[in-house]
Amino acid sequence: MPGAGPSNSGKSPPRPPPLPPPHNVAAHEITQLVRRVQHRLSRESTFSALAENLINREYGLLARTDAVLRDRQIQYEEGVQVEGLMQQFEGEMQELRLRIRALVDEKSDICIRLDKAESTTHCLSEKVVELEKCNLLLDGKNKDLVSEREYMLAQLSEMRYRNDELTKEKEELESVLQKPLLETYHRKPTFNFPWKVCRHGRQILYEEADADTGSSNPAPSKKQSTSPGCVFPVRSIVPVGSSSSSSSSDDDLDAGCDLHLFTGFLASLGGNHGSSPH
Repeated sequence: MPGAGPSNSGKSPPRPPPLPPPHNVAAHEITQLVRRVQHRLSRESTFSALAENLINREYGLLARTDAVLRDRQIQYEEGVQVEGLMQQFEGEMQELRLRIRALVDEKSDICIRLDKAESTTHCLSEKVVELEKCNLLLDGKNKDLVSEREYMLAQLSEMRYRNDELTKEKEELESVLQKPLLETYHRKPTFNFPWKVCRHGRQILYEEADADTGSSNPAPSKKQSTSPGCVFPVRSIVPVGSSSSSSSSDDDLDAGCDLHLFTGFLASLGGNHGSSPH
């Protein structure tokens, strides 16, 4: 029997659209690829069964052809029909072989791309884990920075409050320093103070010098005059409870009972020298 070429009646199915590059394959596309591979495998098994069936039919036709050739009484029309069927089966078999080969190549390509997609997914998962660790570290650093900022703001508010208190205290001290001295201290040029009350760190007792005031008290004897006395200018006398810019030990004065003595001293001055000029 002469060999027949592929039949024109059979048309090859359209090729599937090309797949995207492996580095852009997503997870859902991987699932679709697996499903397509499974579908291709099922179709391949179907095509294999069909090819086996066609081969069996071909063998049957060959047997029938042999029987026809042996039988001289078969009509010519039946031989022509059998020849046409054989040519059709040969074309279908050739087409099936080509489709099976294409399916095998496509299956190998899909397996390669599936392996690449799995490796890419693994790398992306590792990167996601690393990014989560970095995010946790950044959250910890952010919390530390926020707590440090709150601590610094608290210190700043405390320093501002302390600065305000120091400013108020400074204003109070300046107001005290700017007050005028009492007029009582300007009546006499100097005062003579006994040495027993003129010691460092204590408010001195005020006594008027007899030589300067001209009072009726007797002048001190030689024995009394040998004991040293303290003479202070009027402006150096500091009243109890006040402050002066010329004295650095005003905060250390013990003024528990000196106010009463100073008041009595002023009263004695007023009684003894009521007619003295101010």
